[in-house]
Amino acid sequence: MRIRDLPIPREISSILEWKGVDTLYPPQEDALVRSSVLNGRNLLIATPTASGKTLIAEICGLKHIYEGKGKVLYLTPLRALAYEKYQEFKVDEDLASKLGWRVKVALTMGDYDSEDRWLSDYDWIITTNEKCDSLMRHKAPWLKNVSLVVADEVHYISDPDRGPTLEILLTKIRYYKPETQIIALSATVRNAEEIAKWLDAEYIVSAWRPIKLTEGVVHGGRILYSDGFEKMLANKLGDPILDIAVDTVRDGGQILVFTNTRRDAVSMAKKLSKVVYELLDSEDRVKLKSISKMILESGEARIPHSDILSELIRRGVAFHHAGLHNVHRTLIEDYFRKGLIKALAATPTLAAGVNLPARVVVVSSYYRFEPDVGYYEIPVMEYKQMAGRAGRPKYDKEGFALLIARDEDEVEYLMDRYIHADAESLKSRLSSEGVLRSHLLGVIASESSINKGMLYNFFGKSLFAKQSRIESIKQHIDRTLEFLSQYQMVKIDQDTLYATKIGRRVSELYIDPLSAVILSRSLKMIENPTDLTLLYIVASMPDLEPKLYPSRTDMRKLEPILDSRCSELPLDSGWYIGVGYIEALACLKTALILEAWIEEESEERIYEIFHVEPGDLFRLTSTASWLLYASSELSLILGYSELSSRFRILEDRMETGVKPELLPLVKLEGIGRVRARNLYRAGFRSIEDIRRASIEDLIKIPSIGVAIAQRILEQAKGAG
Repeated sequence: MRIRDLPIPREISSILEWKGVDTLYPPQEDALVRSSVLNGRNLLIATPTASGKTLIAEICGLKHIYEGKGKVLYLTPLRALAYEKYQEFKVDEDLASKLGWRVKVALTMGDYDSEDRWLSDYDWIITTNEKCDSLMRHKAPWLKNVSLVVADEVHYISDPDRGPTLEILLTKIRYYKPETQIIALSATVRNAEEIAKWLDAEYIVSAWRPIKLTEGVVHGGRILYSDGFEKMLANKLGDPILDIAVDTVRDGGQILVFTNTRRDAVSMAKKLSKVVYELLDSEDRVKLKSISKMILESGEARIPHSDILSELIRRGVAFHHAGLHNVHRTLIEDYFRKGLIKALAATPTLAAGVNLPARVVVVSSYYRFEPDVGYYEIPVMEYKQMAGRAGRPKYDKEGFALLIARDEDEVEYLMDRYIHADAESLKSRLSSEGVLRSHLLGVIASESSINKGMLYNFFGKSLFAKQSRIESIKQHIDRTLEFLSQYQMVKIDQDTLYATKIGRRVSELYIDPLSAVILSRSLKMIENPTDLTLLYIVASMPDLEPKLYPSRTDMRKLEPILDSRCSELPLDSGWYIGVGYIEALACLKTALILEAWIEEESEERIYEIFHVEPGDLFRLTSTASWLLYASSELSLILGYSELSSRFRILEDRMETGVKPELLPLVKLEGIGRVRARNLYRAGFRSIEDIRRASIEDLIKIPSIGVAIAQRILEQAKGAG
């Protein structure tokens, strides 16, 4: 079916045609023609990757805005995905303006202590689930004008970390604004009908893909495909993945290899580089050499992994994992999409993030390791997400997803366990104690008062309620209320519940109530806290991510530091026994990393000392910055005004990674920690000093060129 034949305004079909969309895929036609979604009904679409789910939401959203029905809210579980959708929909804004109508598109992420009132002027708002939940807790006034919500990647509802927030969001929408239309986009799941009933939605389930997906298992120098066809490998290189890579790249394709760990990804990329480089033509070699230089020159200072990545990219290969610096990750993704990087070795986080398709996807192992549980088999859903990356639209007629078997018996097992299997059913994760205390407080704090019956009714709208007994839900709620009451975040007056002043602020700050308990308890334990004390408190909070547990080598280095500085740390009695001792060392390690960052240690040096990769360091310092802000706010309520100011200074330093004397300089756009220190050493120690400088004075300073000098001089003079 052609776009122009849909019952939508011509202005919308024109936008899509200008973007190159002329014909609907079968699942899109099913959704837009055979369901009532264009008439305002809720819809769940459960189809594979690249089957066109986003276009369905895009058409419904544009129609919604064109007809003046209200704002559209587009929810994603990941920041990278939110940014990808923002770029995609921003094109609609430009095209609509050419046709004489308005679609203002906005992206909002982070800053969980804000109403974002500026969004009242926008029609299409893209955000993450967590940011949206925080906006609801702040009762952002413009939210009342939202009448269509698109929930992308709804299968994340089964994720222990991100699922509960998505579930609570959809529950709030259904409970407080049942007239709001919901469009839920999901991978293919076993219990789509159950999820649709929960959302009071029609549903479309399809296995259709625009590019044929052929799945198979590799063993003994051959590939056995699911349709019974066999293909022999050249078996010349001693590793079937390398043989597959050579066949793929020689034929003009790209290969994506999923590995268990970051170390495995780097190791696999090195192996691939030895065979891929020989297959590159001279034009690609010139372009890749230029990109490899960009890797070395990126950032103000030297970034860990630059040398190895630069060399691998020169050879047409890269690795991808969550520890990469954002600059490196962006370059790798861009040039893999453009086809210049021929082979990519990645951890499974890639399958859950941005869409980077390749002709061939290889899943090198179906086992995963977690410190708490050991080795376990990956879920079918995770395999399907990885396999879904096979096949590049516009380039490939067919995509191939391959599993590696260790022996003959495993071939049949992998066929049954993953290739012929359906993805698992989606299950609520809302029953987790840590998750429930945060969201329960959020619901109570959103009301001036609420009784238990209303609370039970609210959670009765959740997926948790649909999949559990009501008695179980009440038990979970009552147990969590006891915790919130014990620590004075909720006041219980007979059957009526009120959030206290501190409880309401904890909810607004979007932190785990346990983090607030740790803060309150810790501040009472240390009479003269140092900066390390305050950083250790933040490191102890369950909200801080990622968790950095010490290795055996770390423990040998940390133990003497713990002994010498234990008087600065708010340690519980019995901390030196069993798990408490490991936790103390883990918090100390994290606090020392944060201390090194604000004392201006380089990323490279922090990596050498603590083995913390740039991507992890960024997430760690970003989360710590937020928790320092939250601690500052809560300290005021708890009566620690001086400590509140100290937490705020540490927050500013954590955001920028500098010592106190550089804080005025890093407020200038384009001045990071390295340029600020160079300015300071050259005698420019304030904005006033820079205002008196000339361009010639500034360009003498290392890392400051003419463009940067002009920019900071303009800002300094403007500040006067």
